[in-house]
Amino acid sequence: MPHRNSFRFANPGNPSNTPRSTDSADLQKINVPQQYFIPEPVSRIQNIGISPSHLPIEKYNFNIPVMMSSTLGPKLSLASPSLSPSPDDPWNSPMILTDGSKLEIRMIKPADHDRLNDFHESLSDKTIFYRFHHSYPHLTEHQINYFTRVDGVKRVAFVAISKEDEIVAVARYDVDNSDATRAEYAIVVRDSWQGHGLGKMLMRRLIKHSWAHGIREVYGSILCENRAMERLMIKLGEECSGKVEIRSEDEEDMIVLKKE
Repeated sequence: MPHRNSFRFANPGNPSNTPRSTDSADLQKINVPQQYFIPEPVSRIQNIGISPSHLPIEKYNFNIPVMMSSTLGPKLSLASPSLSPSPDDPWNSPMILTDGSKLEIRMIKPADHDRLNDFHESLSDKTIFYRFHHSYPHLTEHQINYFTRVDGVKRVAFVAISKEDEIVAVARYDVDNSDATRAEYAIVVRDSWQGHGLGKMLMRRLIKHSWAHGIREVYGSILCENRAMERLMIKLGEECSGKVEIRSEDEEDMIVLKKE
C-alpha cells in the first residue's frame, strides 16, 4: 500500500492510461495536462496545484479543489479545472478607454462567481437578448460555474474589471471540439459602459489571443438587427489581419473572421 504522501494519477497521454505513483515531494517536478489526481488515503491534503506543460502561456496556476472525507477511503469533490493567470501575464495589461477610464483585464476565474452574477443582473433585457438570443433574466448556478471555469486553452474568457471591482464586460471563445483551429466567440458589455470603445478593445485582445494560440478562424452568431456588432467585426477584421465573412441564416447572421 502506498505511504500517506503518495498519489496516483491516470495520464490519458499514455495509451494504456496506466496509473503510477509519486511521492508528494516530487509533485512540482510533474507536468500533467489537465488531469485529476486521485489521492490515496491522505488526511492533510486540501488542494493540489498543477502547472500543465502544454499550455502556450507560462505561469498559469492550475488548481483542482479536493474535499477529503474522514472515512477510510477519501471522498473527492473535484470541481471543473480552472486556470488563474499570474498578474504579470502579458494578456493581463490594463485597458484605457476613450473617456480615460482604466480597467483591469484578466482571465475569468471561479472567484468571480458573485461578480459575474451581479454583472448579468445589471444587464438590460435587450443586451441579454443580443448576447444569448433568448431571455435569461437570471443565470443558473450551473451556468455561473460553467462560465467562470475556463481552462485557458479550449475555453478562454477575459473580463474587464472596474475600479469598483465589478465586471463590466466579458469576451470569450470556445474552441471547436472537431477543429482546434476554429473557435466561437461571444461578448457582452454592461449597458452603462457601452459606447466607450470597450467592446472593440476587448474583442481585439480576444482575437489576438486566439491568433497567438493557433486559432485561424473565429465565428459568432448575431441577430440581424445587431448591426453595431456587425460593424465592429468588420473593423476588427481590418485591424487584426483578418477577412470577414457574413452568412445570413434566417433571423441571425453568422460573422466569421479568418486570419490571413
